[in-house]
Amino acid sequence: MSIEMWFSLLLTSLMISISPGAGAVTTMNQSIHYGFRKSLYTVTGLQIGWAIQIIVVSVGVGTILTSNNLLLSVFKWIGVIYLLILGWQQFRDSFNQEEFEKSGENSTFNGKSSLIKAIFINLTNIKATLFLVLFIPIFINPESPSFDQFFLLLATMVFADIAVMTGYSGMSYYLKKLIRNNKIHYIQKASGIMLMIIAISIAISESAA
Repeated sequence: MSIEMWFSLLLTSLMISISPGAGAVTTMNQSIHYGFRKSLYTVTGLQIGWAIQIIVVSVGVGTILTSNNLLLSVFKWIGVIYLLILGWQQFRDSFNQEEFEKSGENSTFNGKSSLIKAIFINLTNIKATLFLVLFIPIFINPESPSFDQFFLLLATMVFADIAVMTGYSGMSYYLKKLIRNNKIHYIQKASGIMLMIIAISIAISESAA
């Protein structure tokens, strides 16, 4: 994987994590209601579920696609189109403030329960599975060792999610103010724009290859 393609992988992973989805909402709720340290149970659980998803999809997709260059090329372009659509959806959709506030009501903290819940948030996320199936082929090079590529994918995507989720936890005070002032949707719109830009840049590089 070239340094340019890896940078695209890192940026895309960061934008996906930054957009307030189920994992981000759960992390913010934990941090706002129980503090930074207790929210780390949720962050850890999310990474376990995310890593399992990435490994399973990488092995399955890699086994099928690396033996067929034409099929891999088709999936790469489908993945680029999907990133464009995903970016547009994130730009268009709005953050559900009412749902966020309700999700933290009448709940008591339990570390083990929070960890297990977070694992299953990512492990059973069908949207995340679909995303990975269409996303991973973009960064696969059939001429490079499969293990090295998949390890780099796993490490980069998990690192990006850890960085974003711990960032959300650490900035819980400021995020609470953004949510109350109904301004957190700007984060979602910005990540959507970045995803579309990344998708276009990947398409240009694929066309030039």
